[in-house]
Amino acid sequence: MASPNFSILYSAKVDGAASAGAMADVLIPDSTSGLYVKSTAAARGTRRSTGIALSSYVADGTVQILQFGEVDAATAGLGTGSASWVRVSATGTLERASVSGSDDVCGYVETSGVFHACFGFLTADMVNGGGGGTVPTGTGFTHITAGAQDAAAKLVENADVHASAAIALSKIVNPTGTGVVKATAGVINAATSLIANADVSASAAIALSKLVNPTGTGLVKATGGAIDAATSLLVNADVSASAAIALSKIVNPTGTGLVKTSAGAIAAASALLLNADVDAAAAIAGTKISPNFGAQAVTTTGIVTGQSFVTSGRQTSSSTGTINNFSLTAGVAELYMTGAAPTMTGLTGGASGRSIRIIAAGGNIIFNSEDAGSTAANQFKLPLATMEIYQYTWVEFLYDATLSRWLPNIAWAAA
Repeated sequence: MASPNFSILYSAKVDGAASAGAMADVLIPDSTSGLYVKSTAAARGTRRSTGIALSSYVADGTVQILQFGEVDAATAGLGTGSASWVRVSATGTLERASVSGSDDVCGYVETSGVFHACFGFLTADMVNGGGGGTVPTGTGFTHITAGAQDAAAKLVENADVHASAAIALSKIVNPTGTGVVKATAGVINAATSLIANADVSASAAIALSKLVNPTGTGLVKATGGAIDAATSLLVNADVSASAAIALSKIVNPTGTGLVKTSAGAIAAASALLLNADVDAAAAIAGTKISPNFGAQAVTTTGIVTGQSFVTSGRQTSSSTGTINNFSLTAGVAELYMTGAAPTMTGLTGGASGRSIRIIAAGGNIIFNSEDAGSTAANQFKLPLATMEIYQYTWVEFLYDATLSRWLPNIAWAAA
């Protein structure tokens, strides 16, 4: 290429260990040999970058480099684009760059791509201007702190204004809320709001029409002399003990059933009558009681009468051999024995008047009278020491609470 005007050109010796390179590479002197090699990301910068290669080059050869002056677009390799500063890239070539805070700026490029080199002279302060600082990142006024520019620009705040300054009201930041502008300790609050009770002096006189409308539905109530904005329906706690209110004004119960009172107050949630609601001295006709007691035991000191009684519930056991303290399930009326030839000495679950039918389905069953193998209260009391029923027959026992024994309904021959 023709030598540019106002430029410094000279031949540089390429280090023998360096890789071959291309036109527009930025060269620097090697720290060991002093010969030239391509700039690297770690070593780039105006303090070590010397010039731009004006042609391709090989190791141990020479190449003409330009340190200061104009370089055409083709040689610089920057192409057309925005006019901007130029720096040494991480790969040792030239690249467009925004204003930089580091010291790798090496010139300026026009929109046509023509590069104006200035290796070794430009510093961060020279590029940015001023006595240091960085590009402001915020929006608003640039601030200076202790002679240095703050990057984070912002809107003027109260602390930024001198006490003797006179600022027109039109220059004050507009409040962000909707309502009355309020001041705290002489400072206007930007976030305005509606007047609250605390904002009104005790001696102020405000027309009732100026008060905030209640937000609820119902009676307007006052607490501690102040009106509650959130109105509500009248509740029991709002009524004085001496007040007289017509029954028709009382809130209708919300449930279905009997209306109940608790501590003298009507419960709005009515419900069906429960056992706990009935006084111990209450007398209720038997026809008013539902006969379905479920699994609940029925206890009475009177006499239960009826046309017929049906017991239900069967328990099955396949036990064999001697059976002591056989555990009866609560509520069963029938014990179905499928085991072969068991001998039974007693049953649990005995209660006055309880009866149990025992069916010999698996073979003959032998019963021992007052056999010590079972607890005394679980034993049988038989006419003989040992009695037996045959397979496919049954016997019924009734528990006698006085004797604390199970008694058979009939007497049999000895086993």
